[in-house]
Amino acid sequence: MHNYIESVARRNKMYFRSNIIIMTALSLMSNLVFAGSITDTYTTGDTLTTTTLNNIKSAVNDTGNSNTDLTISANTNWSSTPPTNPNFNNILIETGQTLTVPAGTTIRCAGGFVNNGTLLVTGGVQIGSVTGISTGNSPTSGDHAYAHPGDSYGPASLGHVDNTAVNVLAVSLTGGNGGKLIPQVVAMTSHDRFKFGGGSGAGYDNQGGHGGGLVRVQCAGAIVNTGTIDAQGFNGANASIGGGGGGIVILQSGSTIDNSSGTIDVSGGDGRISSSFGGNGGGGGGGIIILISSGVATLGTENISEGLGATGATVVSSTTRRSGGGGGASGGAGGNGGSVGSTGTPSNGLNGGEGYVINITQ
Repeated sequence: MHNYIESVARRNKMYFRSNIIIMTALSLMSNLVFAGSITDTYTTGDTLTTTTLNNIKSAVNDTGNSNTDLTISANTNWSSTPPTNPNFNNILIETGQTLTVPAGTTIRCAGGFVNNGTLLVTGGVQIGSVTGISTGNSPTSGDHAYAHPGDSYGPASLGHVDNTAVNVLAVSLTGGNGGKLIPQVVAMTSHDRFKFGGGSGAGYDNQGGHGGGLVRVQCAGAIVNTGTIDAQGFNGANASIGGGGGGIVILQSGSTIDNSSGTIDVSGGDGRISSSFGGNGGGGGGGIIILISSGVATLGTENISEGLGATGATVVSSTTRRSGGGGGASGGAGGNGGSVGSTGTPSNGLNGGEGYVINITQ
């Protein structure tokens, strides 16, 4: 009798522990964001039946809606109307149509992905946080902001500012530094960490050229691009602003990638020219294209060019004067902003650095 009671106690203890494990697992899972969606509702303490486990398994499967094909036959904007689940079987973007996606989007296909139109990535990061400006090359308070580095290794900086002279500059003003590039070896080995795309250019009054955004397309089947994948960095919006770094496009296929008739554009944005109050903005660095497939991808047109530094010659004469902001970085470094001499003559902003393409066979 004693042995029977002890056996039941052990069995109940094991059952109790298993419930703790299940309850803990459900509690932890409630904090996760799954690739798919669960149509049923579960609460802590529910029994995990075979059906329940299969539903959860389907929801977290990378290929998600594996029986659903998507055809973009009219212009579609996922920035304003995102899909419930961005995982499909086959995806086709028809000729003349545009699928616009927010920066940081990952599209997954259990089958293949064909783009005969345009896959457009909205601008990535722009401004980080409000901070001080530099007056007479020394920090002081103001309504300016740091540029955001995006996925790059360092943000672009603002040009120095002088607001102490009325008609003649009291000092020479040094242009802002361009952002720091992402080394190729990092992109090859750690591309899964990328989230934003290229960094923004530096500018005044909370303005700066947006960095190009990031997009990933991951498919079990072939990826074919005969249209355009557009993730360009933005030009400086106003005078003295640096251009944004180019975006990051990652195409990953368990089969093949064919871009022989298509275009992938991750070029950097141009800096804006000087005016009566500011110097010339630097150009953004070119972006990154990463192609991962079972064989060497077939290349077509890959635009990884740098953004151009501005070359305006307007003499700076305003009471408040700024040198040019640096360009944002991506695969290439951002160009430095142009300085302003003591006579008010601005130097040219510098071009950003060219980006790169990485072709990985898995």
